[in-house]
Amino acid sequence: MAKKKRKKKPVAWGLEYLGYRVFEAILRPLPSGLVSLLGSGVGMLVYALSPHYRRLVLRNLRIALGGERSLTELHALSRKTFRHNFANFIGALKTSVMTTAEVEKHVSLDGLSALREHLTSGKGAILVLGHMGNWEILNRLHQYLPPGTQAGGVYQPLKNPYVDALFKRRREQDGSVLFSKRDGFHSPAGFVKKGGVLIIVADQRVKAGLPIPFFGRLSSLSPLPSILARKAGHCPIFAVGVESTDPGHWRVVFREVSEPSPASIIAGLEALIRRSPADYLWLHDRWKLLRRNPFDQRTKTPATPPAPTRPIQLLLLSHSAIAGEDADGYADKRGPAVPPLRFHAMTCEKTENAEPLAARIKQYDHQLEAPLEAILILTPHRTLHRAAQLSGVPNIYTNHDELPLPAFLRTLSPNSET
Repeated sequence: MAKKKRKKKPVAWGLEYLGYRVFEAILRPLPSGLVSLLGSGVGMLVYALSPHYRRLVLRNLRIALGGERSLTELHALSRKTFRHNFANFIGALKTSVMTTAEVEKHVSLDGLSALREHLTSGKGAILVLGHMGNWEILNRLHQYLPPGTQAGGVYQPLKNPYVDALFKRRREQDGSVLFSKRDGFHSPAGFVKKGGVLIIVADQRVKAGLPIPFFGRLSSLSPLPSILARKAGHCPIFAVGVESTDPGHWRVVFREVSEPSPASIIAGLEALIRRSPADYLWLHDRWKLLRRNPFDQRTKTPATPPAPTRPIQLLLLSHSAIAGEDADGYADKRGPAVPPLRFHAMTCEKTENAEPLAARIKQYDHQLEAPLEAILILTPHRTLHRAAQLSGVPNIYTNHDELPLPAFLRTLSPNSET
């Protein structure tokens, strides 16, 4: 039977657009500092009411900064992340309706002189940023560039065409030129080659990118900035970070990347995020495991193996003794372009209830520098599955066929064994 075509949603899109414009009208007369404080309040409300996002943000922070900061410090950083992320989001909506002169009063700059020096000599440049701070203000900084310098950006069109058209119009209001990700390399590379400044968000996880360490954890990231820099005549690349300084005020930091390789670009972004980690968007599942082949990365084959990275932490849960050397032997055979694995084993009595076992898993998890990311149930049982669910570990895989451990591991990651 043929699949039905998904119907367009003009009514839903229209209502979303109307709601956005109403919210925008409410923000327009309010002082920027007050808007940021309101955003911080919303962030703390979400923190209090959403255990799912509390766990997600803390897990991301533990993966990125575990071993560098204590669990107590990471809990405090998690709360601060909620405040800053929502303040930045609502602050971005506010700055989009402000004049350029008004925006200028709320921004300070660090490291712009090196960028201006390149641009004054006639070279174009690529600015690489992550989802950090009020990144929308970068579309409003034309007045700081040398006269005649064009600025633009590569953007992902939104699903709602009405909101997308509004965002595009706002981002182009000071003369920016936008290039859709769907339109290829030629136009943005030519724009930079002629002396333009091109903004690219480079921290998204992509399905077929390069395996690059990000906060020590292997991730599939886009090589687009490096490719465009090469096609534009090896132009300079600057990592850019946006930090919150006071409510409604931000500092934009520019740092030139030492070499145009994808790994160096991501390392430059990481260094800026470390300056103010609460401003980074930890509210999405940054290192989500794939449903199929969860311990693989869908990446292009790298020319050289990536540097050693932090492993994925896995708990083997069983009613019987576990031969850990079988798991370690499997992990040793994995190829260089997949994340390393670290196995932990826990056995329990068949009579043990789910709640005490879940508490034991949580306690064990909190003793690790990086969090458990999956539980592998080796002896299928309803109590073990319930305990795994109650533990809060985000991924559960059950050995329903009771295969030998190496064979079960191969079913979860069949393409990574050499």
